[in-house]
Amino acid sequence: PDPNPNPSLSAFLAEDDSGVLRFPVKARHMLRSDGRQLFIDLREQRVVVHINKSNTEKVFQARDVVHISRNTGSPAIVLTLRGSGGRLKEKNLLFETAADAAKFQKALNALNDLGTTIVNIFNDIDVDQNGRISHSDLETILVREGLSSEAADIRSLVYALQSGTVCTLSSEDEWRGLSATGMRDSFQEDGSRSTSQGISLRVFFENFMDASATTTAGLLAEWRNKVREIASLENAGNRASIRYAISPSGTAGTGNMPTLIPGEQLQNVVERVRFCMAMGGAAYSPTTHVEVGSLFLTNYRLIFWPYIKQTVIARRETRAEGADLNRQIRHERPVAMRSIVVPHGCISKVEPCPIDNRAVVVVCKDVRVITLGFQANPTFVSSFLAVMRTAAFPEHQRPFAFRYHLGLPEARSGWELFDAAREFARQGLLSSGETMNSKWRLYSDNYALSPTYPSSFVLPRLLSESEIMSAAKYRSKHRLPAVTFRHAQSGAILARSSQPLAGLPGHTNEADKKLLELLRVRGDHTDLFEGKTPRKFWIVDARKPLATMGNRIQGKGVESASNYKHTEVKFCNIENIHHMRASINAMRDLLQPSDAAESIEQDRFLGRLEATLWPRHCRMLLDGASFIADQMDTFGSSVLVHCSDGWDRTTQLCAVAQILLDPYFRTIEGFGVLVEKDWCAFGHKFQARCGHGVDDHPSEERSPIFFQWLDVVNQIRCQYPKAFEFQERYLIFLADHLYSCIFGSFLGNSEKERRVDLELQKHTESIWTYVLANPSYFANEDYKPFNGVLWPRTSVRDMYLWQRYFCRWDPSMHPRLPCEDLWEEDYGGGGFFFFWGGGFFFSRGWGGRSKRSWSPSARRPRGSQK
Repeated sequence: PDPNPNPSLSAFLAEDDSGVLRFPVKARHMLRSDGRQLFIDLREQRVVVHINKSNTEKVFQARDVVHISRNTGSPAIVLTLRGSGGRLKEKNLLFETAADAAKFQKALNALNDLGTTIVNIFNDIDVDQNGRISHSDLETILVREGLSSEAADIRSLVYALQSGTVCTLSSEDEWRGLSATGMRDSFQEDGSRSTSQGISLRVFFENFMDASATTTAGLLAEWRNKVREIASLENAGNRASIRYAISPSGTAGTGNMPTLIPGEQLQNVVERVRFCMAMGGAAYSPTTHVEVGSLFLTNYRLIFWPYIKQTVIARRETRAEGADLNRQIRHERPVAMRSIVVPHGCISKVEPCPIDNRAVVVVCKDVRVITLGFQANPTFVSSFLAVMRTAAFPEHQRPFAFRYHLGLPEARSGWELFDAAREFARQGLLSSGETMNSKWRLYSDNYALSPTYPSSFVLPRLLSESEIMSAAKYRSKHRLPAVTFRHAQSGAILARSSQPLAGLPGHTNEADKKLLELLRVRGDHTDLFEGKTPRKFWIVDARKPLATMGNRIQGKGVESASNYKHTEVKFCNIENIHHMRASINAMRDLLQPSDAAESIEQDRFLGRLEATLWPRHCRMLLDGASFIADQMDTFGSSVLVHCSDGWDRTTQLCAVAQILLDPYFRTIEGFGVLVEKDWCAFGHKFQARCGHGVDDHPSEERSPIFFQWLDVVNQIRCQYPKAFEFQERYLIFLADHLYSCIFGSFLGNSEKERRVDLELQKHTESIWTYVLANPSYFANEDYKPFNGVLWPRTSVRDMYLWQRYFCRWDPSMHPRLPCEDLWEEDYGGGGFFFFWGGGFFFSRGWGGRSKRSWSPSARRPRGSQK
């Protein structure tokens, strides 16, 4: 608060209100209205609370307001002020109506953001400096700015401003036109300077505080376009469109507020924010993909609304602000980019912009890098930075999922989608309603054996309790080999575990040997086929052989095939989580939208994409899963899969192999069962890998393991577009809400944490509840059930860049108007980059299909669809 308020302020407020916004407020105890008044002094950039009874005033500078908090529809506002010594304090205000509170919040934000600029523009147009803009003032400024030809349009704007048309549009006369004769009569055209006529600073500020221009010419040109748009709509008799057009933010009729979801609360609004999907260099400049609009901050997300509907592709040469934008519009902004939403859980890092002290950079987990530029001073920016960090990385607060509720009482609960007994009975391992048969048992120990394993999992029935305990102690984290899938056609078993504790001496364990032998013979030593031709058993290690040597030094390692009967070991050479994190970071750097004129960077794109190694990593994962499917289907061999701890690469390989082998997992419901079974129940560390709510961007635990698996599933879907009941939207929906923290399904590091420690089933919604309630939204219209095995091509030449995910935020990647109907609302357009012999080529496969060139080395699909 200002310790030395201007003593003439009261006199100024009493004598002239042309530069003052007035708001009636109630007493602090909020029980009655006692004549209090709140003023925003536009010229002095401060707020005054005037108390009539005690004839006292409380004054504070607008720049001292750090944060404004207000719930939607509430007349109450909480101001956070910076006092002496940087100490923060709160001030509660209760307005007469919610509309007054919203107007005050918007005006104070505008004053902090661009208030000085608006006042300067007003003073520039007010040639004679009498505090009002007259007709002659306008004529003078039009001549000076070279806009005389636009005088008729801008005069209409002046008439509308003075009569209040732009603000209210309440009467039929006002609807009929902005330049009606009655409006002209109220404005002096003889050049007189009467202070009772013309536009005051208050009216000017109220109507222009949403304008994006920062110069006199730019502001006049921007509103000239508004007047022309209104005139054209007026001639067509479209009142709804007129109401939309006259709103500076393009959201009239909705209260200039986004629609909030259940549990969401609006916390702040900042106007005239420069928004750019890039950072640094030429990518962040007024001529490259920069939008200006409103920024809404809620307890769940950031929402950016651009002021204009079109995407303006600026020319390389410098253009004067306020130039005719119509000639520079390349195409309409796709629906997906008409508002940008960033959930707080999706934010990985928030930091000051390295090239602009009035901007912040938001690094997102979905490969977006967003720059937000403000017109306010650096002090406001630093305060906003602190608010953003608190919202994105709450230290002791639960995520938004604990506040959100779908409101679908009759919908099927997603928490009940996966039931171990029901799913393993479907696979044929158990009988319906049973937990044990002659070969297998559903082992349940309430997480006592391994806290990172599911509460119930399948083991051979012939394994005793003591042998189970012994086998678990021989495996890292006690994650002993457990059955996750049985192939219906061949009867082969797919099991998963962590690495053995073999060490350099190559220690063995008799219980572990017996367990793997029972898996090899499918739980039955008396099988007649086994007596004639023993089946081979495969141990598939996702790692490189060299990586296992490092683990052996630590007392871990890999099995020796000589210690097990009819067993071979296969290494998939898949890199660890650190390489995957480096690869996705390289993809983020590569895919930032850049100036289309930067041809050098565009020419190097294909080589840089190859250098990220992301296509190669996806190819190695798909190749390993195809090997597992081949052994189980073609040769009937059972397989044990593990990596180090068995919750990252192991899960990826097992889940992809099951999609290839079992058509049930290619349905909308079955895919959810697969995620719940192999990812959630078997302990993938979602919390650590996604970094939910943790301000630790360089964490060694973060890695895009689940997202990479979704990418590989999409690779298969593109090769077999009719074999999946769901479309690409389903995968992108899961990828987005992996980080959003709106559902409880992907919180926590294990099933035990979700069910016991956090009790997510009681307090949060499952993502599958929404999916099961809206199956048509994700359904594939071309779906034709196919019961055979999928054999995708695994050559690096057949790896796609997942454009509809990676490139959806780049305006230059969206099609022009004739193709707009081909772009879906939520994920943008099609077309893919093919990796071809060290290079790439682009194919427009809008429907998910793509033209392929024949290759003699390509593997012919077996049992595939026509």
